Amino acid sequence: MDNSEIQIWDLKDGMKIHSFKGHKKPATSICFIPNTTFMASAAADSSVKIWCLKTKKLVKSLKDHSENVNFIKALELKNNYNQYLCSGGEDGKVCFYACNKKTKRFMKTTIFKNNGKLFCCDGNENYVAVGGSSKSIFVYEINDKGTVKERKLKRIHRKQLNFLTFSFQNDMFVTGSEDGAVIVWKNNGENWEYTEVKILEQVEKKNTNKFRPNAAVWNFDDTSLCILGNDGKIRIWNSDGTEYIKTFDGKHHKNSYFIQARPSSVNHIFSIGFEGTLKIWNMTSSECIEISLNLKKKSNGFDASLSADGQKLVVGGKKFMKIFTGI
Repeated sequence: MDNSEIQIWDLKDGMKIHSFKGHKKPATSICFIPNTTFMASAAADSSVKIWCLKTKKLVKSLKDHSENVNFIKALELKNNYNQYLCSGGEDGKVCFYACNKKTKRFMKTTIFKNNGKLFCCDGNENYVAVGGSSKSIFVYEINDKGTVKERKLKRIHRKQLNFLTFSFQNDMFVTGSEDGAVIVWKNNGENWEYTEVKILEQVEKKNTNKFRPNAAVWNFDDTSLCILGNDGKIRIWNSDGTEYIKTFDGKHHKNSYFIQARPSSVNHIFSIGFEGTLKIWNMTSSECIEISLNLKKKSNGFDASLSADGQKLVVGGKKFMKIFTGI
């Protein structure tokens, strides 16, 4: 298989449906565009491509980046006319692509140029935030007329960002950095206020200098914030990160970068470790169901994704993909 191919699979039987070919280098990010038959992909060849899942053809190739594109994300914003994609890459550019909801045509691109490499992006129906190696965080708002406004937040982190994740129900997001800090950002109507989560107080003193936050997620009703560290432990805080609640007993034995809330339940989250274990956590009882991925030696689980109903989970890694159903 050419590693620049994008493969589409049927979750019911695990069979490959189609391979999309067109990128000259490996794809780095993929997203489906809601309410359309389109899929967008970003790649290390500095391009963003739009594909039609129905005709299985390339619809458009967008070439606004000059270096590797690290993410492409479909945005579900409160906008009456257009849908938007957001991309960012090694060149420091943030690009917004507008697609008319009726004609399904991509009409214009709005570009912002920032310093450093960009590799963190998330959004909700009101805002989009991006971050990367420059330690700065930029928040974007798109109004009904399609005008994109940029706001640079106060620089708090001293090193590059590891993650940026929005909550499900509120205008707030959490960032984690190589400096060991975790920050919760919340919109008060005019500005973005920030709260530093005192996570190092819950790390053993001998490990505080080595601790790094790898990922974080809120449960589905935003009542709890779950932070995954490079020590394999998941620490639980209240919604705004001001009150520590507990640490799950039963850490991952190797590094882990994946943690996700179950969409169909406010009481469950998933995590996957490089040791090849899927853990399903009960937020209330702290009980954990462990599922071995039965990985071969030197095969790590790098990424995973949950279906919208929370019943199917796909785990991908080095030369493998596994599908779990009925979870």
